Amino acid sequence: MSDESQKKGRPKKAEAEKKSEVLKSYCTKKQAERIEKNAESWGMDISNYLRAVALQDDVVTKYSREELKKIKAMIGGIYGCVNQIAKGVNKGEPLEETTAKLEVDLEDLDNTPAYSKEFNFAELMIYLHKTVERL
Repeated sequence: MSDESQKKGRPKKAEAEKKSEVLKSYCTKKQAERIEKNAESWGMDISNYLRAVALQDDVVTKYSREELKKIKAMIGGIYGCVNQIAKGVNKGEPLEETTAKLEVDLEDLDNTPAYSKEFNFAELMIYLHKTVERL
């Protein structure tokens, strides 16, 4: 057996694919914290995040486009509920008694089955907080 056939591991990258160049950039502590936070929120390490932003590539998230559409729809649904509750309060209904219906379908994101529920304002805020924490 030759030495080549006994080598293990991933194949070597082509020269053009190797990331061999180091670029250095100075920033303030506040800027560095913001960059780190942004990279983390996208589920990326800092190098990949900065490269994607600098090269204007699509930033790859930990969620697919379909999942992001569902999250956007959920936020829209919550906004609609808050709006319904605000209209009720503006008509003179007590805040704690005013409810709104929210239809939830996050099954693909966190195995929560689709459902529809009436929330008052406090329940809606608690639901929103718990949902965002899960994401």
